[in-house]
Amino acid sequence: MIAKLAVTIIGIIALALGLTVLLDAVKFERALSEQVESRFAFVVEELKATAETGFDLGLTLANMKNMESVIERELQRDDRILSITLFDPEKVLVHAGKDRFAANPPEAGTWRRRTQATPVGRWRGETPAAWQVGIGLTDTAGRPAGGIVLQYDRAFYDRDIRQTRTELARVAAMLGLSVTPLVFVALFGLFHRLHGSLARIRSALDRSISDPRAAAFRPRAAAPLERHYAAAEHGIREALAMLDSRRAGLNHAGAARE
Repeated sequence: MIAKLAVTIIGIIALALGLTVLLDAVKFERALSEQVESRFAFVVEELKATAETGFDLGLTLANMKNMESVIERELQRDDRILSITLFDPEKVLVHAGKDRFAANPPEAGTWRRRTQATPVGRWRGETPAAWQVGIGLTDTAGRPAGGIVLQYDRAFYDRDIRQTRTELARVAAMLGLSVTPLVFVALFGLFHRLHGSLARIRSALDRSISDPRAAAFRPRAAAPLERHYAAAEHGIREALAMLDSRRAGLNHAGAARE
């Protein structure tokens, strides 16, 4: 009985710990994703501000030679950036990556269409190896003038997520292992107390049946079950005393009429 109840309670605790770990992992993953994305979105916004400053000076995107050095600086600043691509409405102007200024990426057409379809704000994409943050550019007349796409390595993010999940699972396992013996000890103590209370109550019932005038049951202060029995016994004794009193009154009235 104790073992079955203990297994049930431990199962409930394990389920609760598992759900807690899952929720914490999801929350951490979401928070980390937002933090990482905001970091690279800031880089894209800075590059956009630089390009649109050139538009204000009357330059076209193709004539902004400083954009290559700015992109190169951002690549050197953060190893997690895989590539930065700058394009106008017709072609890719700069595609700088790990190999610095490389050939046009095969995804450039998709990125250009995605940017054109998102005239306001940023867009986000992903592949198994990288995430992309893209943003459109507008000239001084408010016309689409191209866009910028930054790719960043998701290996760092995936590593942090794996480490966090492993750590949360380890903590949950340690908590589960520490709770298990406590559950057995608590149940053993509970059943031991119940067994003792039931034995005393059974003995009191036997005495009451054999001798209705036996002394009232005296419960222990730390035994709620015994206190409930004592209260019930007291109520029964009062009810029996009332019945005896009425019976005696009826007998006396009958004797007087005779």
